[in-house]
Amino acid sequence: MRPKVPLWYLLVVIAIGFLFLFVTEITLVLGMLILPFSLYYLVSLKHKSAYHFWLTFISFLLPVFFFMSPFSWISLVLMYALAYVLEFTLRSKYTQEYTIFIATAVMTIIVIGGLNLLQVFNVIPPLGQIWASLVSWYNEQMELTGMSSLVDVEMINTSLQVFYMNLQGQITIYSMIIVTVSVLILRWLLGQNDEIKLWPAKSFKDWAFPRPIMYLFFVFFLISFFMSPSRDDVFYGIVSNIVFVLEWLLFVHGLAFVYFVLREKKVHVAISILLLIPLIVLRPITMLIGLFEMVFRIRMWIIMKRK
Repeated sequence: MRPKVPLWYLLVVIAIGFLFLFVTEITLVLGMLILPFSLYYLVSLKHKSAYHFWLTFISFLLPVFFFMSPFSWISLVLMYALAYVLEFTLRSKYTQEYTIFIATAVMTIIVIGGLNLLQVFNVIPPLGQIWASLVSWYNEQMELTGMSSLVDVEMINTSLQVFYMNLQGQITIYSMIIVTVSVLILRWLLGQNDEIKLWPAKSFKDWAFPRPIMYLFFVFFLISFFMSPSRDDVFYGIVSNIVFVLEWLLFVHGLAFVYFVLREKKVHVAISILLLIPLIVLRPITMLIGLFEMVFRIRMWIIMKRK
């Protein structure tokens, strides 16, 4: 027998879902701010009734497909896929950190895969063509405003080219940030629901990535030295994106390690967070701290000394 779900609740789920899709059409930033709240209602609905969860998904299909842009198709799949994964991890009693990892992987695959499918079926032009048009428009604006004589346009174009080459890596990192924020907001919202048991979670000071991250970083970093962007475009792009993602993982590892040390020294939480702000800005230094900690296992020595 299917569990009963009030009609008003289904209407709220659909309304919040359409709000997310409409706002994402206008501005991606505001859309991502609404995402955690749409996920909250969908996760709660999936927990109550899988039948009604998929029923609301079907109710979105026709209006989104016929009256909204192709990017809304990706947003719809993304919203439901994340809700499904998050509810599954709650039911399976996964840790919060593992949940973030799985949801990040799902979001990255859907966004990159969705964009590739839209290009394959000629729904949108190739991303390289879109990017070239944006760079061309930017250079024209620089010329019109007279800024081209004040700044190094060639250096800016090189930076834009590097950004585009690392696009997949950028999507992965932004996905991780969006998922992390969404999970934290969802945790707060679900905390008011006695029916759902939340994910077990570690403090940020206990976040530590496995040591193979360091080995992978060294391997791909060395490989990148023997490659040329102009000669090995495809392979260089793959290696560059992997190094980019690994650098961010080392950055988070270093940030968590510094917070761990501060808390070990009994520094107040508020002061510890303030001290982390310069390290967030100085990302290369924080990344080196994370790499240094992985090489010498300083965290392990501190824990052993404490015992």
